[in-house]
Amino acid sequence: MSLATPAMNGGEIVLLKIAGMFLVMLAGWAAARRRVLVSETTSVLSRLVVDLALPAMVFTQMLATVEPARLRSELWIPVYGLALIPFSLAAAMLVGRLRGRTPDRRTFRFLIAIPNWVYLPLPIAAAMYGDDGTRFVLLCNIGVQLGMWTVGICVLTGTRLTRASLIGLAVNPGLLATMAGIAVACVWPVGRMLVLGAPPADAGFGIRLLDVGVDALQTIGSIAIPLALLVTGAQLAGLSASVVRPSSGVAGVLAGRLVVAPLLAMGLVHLGMAVSGVTLPEWARMTAYLIAAMPTGVSCAMFIERFGGDQELGALGILHTTLASFLTVPAWAWLWNATGW
Repeated sequence: MSLATPAMNGGEIVLLKIAGMFLVMLAGWAAARRRVLVSETTSVLSRLVVDLALPAMVFTQMLATVEPARLRSELWIPVYGLALIPFSLAAAMLVGRLRGRTPDRRTFRFLIAIPNWVYLPLPIAAAMYGDDGTRFVLLCNIGVQLGMWTVGICVLTGTRLTRASLIGLAVNPGLLATMAGIAVACVWPVGRMLVLGAPPADAGFGIRLLDVGVDALQTIGSIAIPLALLVTGAQLAGLSASVVRPSSGVAGVLAGRLVVAPLLAMGLVHLGMAVSGVTLPEWARMTAYLIAAMPTGVSCAMFIERFGGDQELGALGILHTTLASFLTVPAWAWLWNATGW
């Protein structure tokens, strides 16, 4: 549901929404500090979000928001998501001198290249632009997933694509749910009616039964974002004291992820408009900028551990960009609103 009103500008909406998200993350942090959420529990909940709740939410949101005629004009959105990775890598190179004595150049670049592209921007985009914002984030997810499991893994490991990374991409539940939701929405318009709670008046028993299934998926999907924020807070609380202290390289990650990467994304959007001759509507431009301005994705910690990156730098980068983003993202939103970029 959109929170936008004539009396509120984009910066105010972002500030209010991100403040609410911060409180949910703070609850997760407090639960972890009080041992209500231990690391084993957090790991299970994280898998629950990634493998069940998020795919259920993505599938039903695709049914609700995708229209075949409109989809053809929005195929550029996944391409934008894919392009975000190399453009953010350019940001990492521009701030490379700020890496200081940090030995792992690959982890440094990976942390700047991969934003939190779903869990944080989705509720903000939905609050600002309703179904348009939601659909943009979920379509962008396709491109970012492709970029993370290909270009991102190559950056982190310093090697070419591996069979394991391609298999990981092929079986990713969120990506599969996105593609399935788009396909069903395109070939079965009744699915949209079911998600919106308005099955045809003459619907038979089979359609009524499917309506029950769609309703169950919506119920499961409704926990995805709140649970993801709680888990994120708990994961941040789980960082040891030794990695909470700022160290060499963190300033570079902060500058690259929260300042330079959004600037390059703005340039990418305006370059695309200049080349195509198409002026994007406000909801598309602002949601594109919003995703680019997000902190490092919490899921990066899993990839860094799995592929042998610098885990201490990874924890520091995720922690400090997440905390700093509660100031930088509203600031960016105010700037975009004030300048009309």
